[in-house]
Parts: sequence; structure tokens; C-alpha cells
Amino acid sequence: MIAIYELRNPGQLLLGYEVIRIRVKPAQEVFGRQYLERECYPSSARDSPDWGTIAWSFGRNQRREAMAMFNGLVGNERKRPAPTPYAPHMGQSDRRTGARIGRREF
Repeated sequence: MIAIYELRNPGQLLLGYEVIRIRVKPAQEVFGRQYLERECYPSSARDSPDWGTIAWSFGRNQRREAMAMFNGLVGNERKRPAPTPYAPHMGQSDRRTGARIGRREF
């Protein structure tokens, strides 16, 4: 599944866009606590390869570039044999394409 998010500050000023390929983590136990299968956002850790491989950031004046990346990835997702599971609690989604559009605030 592919998602595009508008990034906005608390005053609703547009900061930019993020395009991500959503990953699904399996159910597991961590530090004695059980977690169900869940979607996870790309890691922002310094040594993580996520940004630039499964996630991309665009400035507020780069909407066209962000949408081109999003549409290209959605097109590639349609060619994949096994779609990512749908999780309705994570935002608006189109089950046919695996596309999601949402908003994040900082």
C-alpha cells in the first residue's frame, strides 16, 4: 500500500509532503507486551535505509513531484501479485489501488 501525507504545523501551514510505502509488522511480543499485526511508519533512525528507499519527503512547493512519485508507486503496486492488508483505522484508503491520502500535523 502506498500513502501520501500533507505535513502541516498546528496552525495548518503546509510544510510539505511525504510519500511512503506502508510496511506491515507481524503480530509479536515486545518487552512482555503483545502487539497485533500493524502498519508501521518508516524509521527516522539515522542508520535506517527507509528514507529514500520506501519513503520520500517533498517541500511545500513540490506537490507535483510528490504526486508523480505517489502515482508511479501506486501504478507499480497494481502490478504486484499480493496486495498489503487493508487496515481501515489508519486513514482514508482505496482498496482497489492500495492508495491512501492523509494529513499529519507536527
